[in-house]
This record gives sequence, structure tokens and C-alpha cells, in this order.
Amino acid sequence: RRNLFDHFIFSYSPRYNSLLNFYKKNISERNIILNNNVIDQSWLEKIEENIAKSGMEIYEQRIKQSDIFGKNLEFINEYLAIPFKVNIQIKDTFFNSRVTEDEYRYTLKKNREIDKIIGGTKIGPHKSDIAFYVNQNYPASQLSTGQQKTLILLLYFAQCNYLDNYCKKKPILLLDEINSHLDDFNIKLLLKIVQQFDVRTPSVRNGARSLSGGNLQKFVIGREILQNPIVFVVNQPTWGVDAAAAAFIRQALLELAEGGAGVLVISQDLDELMEISDSFMVLSEGKISTPRPAKGMTTEAIGLMMGGAKVA
Repeated sequence: RRNLFDHFIFSYSPRYNSLLNFYKKNISERNIILNNNVIDQSWLEKIEENIAKSGMEIYEQRIKQSDIFGKNLEFINEYLAIPFKVNIQIKDTFFNSRVTEDEYRYTLKKNREIDKIIGGTKIGPHKSDIAFYVNQNYPASQLSTGQQKTLILLLYFAQCNYLDNYCKKKPILLLDEINSHLDDFNIKLLLKIVQQFDVRTPSVRNGARSLSGGNLQKFVIGREILQNPIVFVVNQPTWGVDAAAAAFIRQALLELAEGGAGVLVISQDLDELMEISDSFMVLSEGKISTPRPAKGMTTEAIGLMMGGAKVA
């Protein structure tokens, strides 16, 4: 559930992925330091400062996302007269609205011994839980599979409403076999949402297997990017798609990289590689060339590299 929340935050804040990775890296580094026989106190304090600063920012972003859901779900409820309301709570044994960054850092310092014993950091946003309730106090975890699926879809539509009306972005929502596990009531509700919010799909009953080759490629790439990967390897990402779709895919790859992910693109389209790459390598006769900055790279130099020559 934390990952789901973080996935939604990433949709309007590309740098959030870098923030999460920075936080996780420092948590891991702290755990290693605490288990060393000799501890560099100044370095440990710096690591805990990084954890407190990035951890507080993650908390704040998740609170903001909870508010976004609340306001936009309320709009959807009023617009579509959905017969239930969703309540979201962020549960955390440490954090509350009065916690400061200094208090966070002090608590990390105080917990060093017990964290060393348990082999982890016992406080922080990595320990938070996100609880969903229907009509104030009924746990979403006790709903049927179909009802839970409807709830998740409502969250996606609420996020799309926010991106469209407040961020001035035009989100693309990929839906695959969404009617499975839904009863007649929830299917009708979903169809109503699709109609009212102008969700573009030939039919909500169609699975991904029914898409054309180009559309299926867009679907697969979009599905993988939405997982917010740390490393993303893609081969011929725009092969066989139209110009508009190719531009969209390239922009999505650039935004993923800006968010802190490592993106490796394998392609025969040199223009595409020169457009989106920061560094450039050539695979020739089973060997990879030394990486070179893409800026200033010429087609002549690329040709020589493809032939196995070393380019200064």
C-alpha cells in the first residue's frame, strides 16, 4: 500500500523517485555503520541527518497525496453519486503533525543500540501503513475482490482528475481486463466512470491481447514505467509505433530518468538515441565500447565505433 501511494505521487513529482532512493540508500548505510566494530560518529550523524530530512519530506508528500485523494474522490462521489465514501489513514507509530526534523534526528540517535540489535531502523516512512476504509470505519481489506478492485479504480480516476485539472497534464490510464471479479453493480459503476470521464478505450471488456501490435507495445512500455523501476532496460521502444506515440514514449523515458532511474535504451534508431541519451555506447562483436557523452557525438564517430574502432 505504501508502494501504491508512492506510485501516485510519482505521477506528478518525477523527483520523488530520487527522494525515495536517497532515503533507502541512507537507511541501508546506517544499518551497515551500526554493525561496524568502529563507528565514524560524524559520518553516522550525517547519515541520520539525511534520513531525517528525506524522511520528513516523504511523510509530507504522502500527507499531500492523502489530501489529493480526499478532495478528488469527493468530487467523483458528488459527480457520479457513488453510494459509498472512501476514508484514507496514514498509520505510523512515530510520525504525527508535531514531529520536527530535529526530533526525528534525536530519535534515530536514541535508537541506535536497539536498531543495531534488530538489524534495521525501527522508525520512518518505510514503517508506515496506509489504511483504506469505506464509509468511515469499514476496512477495505474486508471487501470482496471485486469491491477492492472498484476502490483501486476510483483512486486512479481521482488521480487522473487531479493531474488533468490541477497539474494540467493529460494522463493515459491503461486498463487491462478490469471487469474480472466485478459484479454487475460495479461493472455498471465502472462503465459510468469511463463514459463521464472520457476514458478512451475500444471497450472496457477488451483484454490487452486484443490490441494491435503498436498499441500493445505502448501498453507494455507504459505498464512497466508505471512500476517506478530503479533500473529500466528497453529494446527498440518505438519500433512500429506512429510518430505521436514514439514522442510520448521518449518523453516518458526522459521523465523516468529525471526521476532518478537508470534507463538503458537499446535501439537501431540513431536519431532516437541522440535525442534522448546522456551517454552513448556501441555493442560490436560482443564487446561494449567505452561510454561517451552523447552531446557532440557525430554519426561519423558512431560509425567508427560500430566498426570496432576506438574514438578519442
